[in-house]
Amino acid sequence: MTMNPLIRMTAALTFAGLSMGAFAQAKNFEGMNATGSVGYQTATGKISDMSVANVTVSDTSLAGATVNLGLEYIISMNDQYTLGLGVEANVLPSNSGRHESYLNGTKIANNGGELKVASSYGLFVSPGMAVSSETLIYAKLGYVQLTTSGTYDNGTNRPNNSSNGYSLGLGLKQLLGKNTFLFGEFNYITLQTKDGASGGATYKTSGSATNGVVGIGYKF
Repeated sequence: MTMNPLIRMTAALTFAGLSMGAFAQAKNFEGMNATGSVGYQTATGKISDMSVANVTVSDTSLAGATVNLGLEYIISMNDQYTLGLGVEANVLPSNSGRHESYLNGTKIANNGGELKVASSYGLFVSPGMAVSSETLIYAKLGYVQLTTSGTYDNGTNRPNNSSNGYSLGLGLKQLLGKNTFLFGEFNYITLQTKDGASGGATYKTSGSATNGVVGIGYKF
């Protein structure tokens, strides 16, 4: 039994329409977009392997608001998946956190200091999946440069220190119209271990940070 040509044509057109609709689902997120977001970030800085015998330094805990600006370009890979490439910057310095020095477990007076994250910048790729014509879920894989600054208890300024690391995040975008969208993200950052020196002592620094942000974006 052969299929009626009209039925075959109707089925073909229906399938094509569904495919075009699905592809448009991913295409809705394609193009250049600019974003702004606010959120909350916690970070921990660590100093280890002090060259001075029996001296240790406590971890520095930082917490506070974060304000981020970003640019991203997204392409649709197929009917459902997207891939983005972007840059972002945290433009709000963090609150300061304190660290102390200890000799054999006893705090050394006037040998601590304050530390804060002065700025951070990142490059990222963002593979995504359109779950509807208005909703995109995505991951973020990034490279981060973070700069810290601060003061010592003796009143001198701590030299600015730049550290590099990697970020991993998850997010969701919700279109409000053709050009605007809301989004939310959760990100984890880990910094590479780095050699440091101060006051004749050598040591290693490392750290990590987590943040959650919500924001708004405009698609050009």
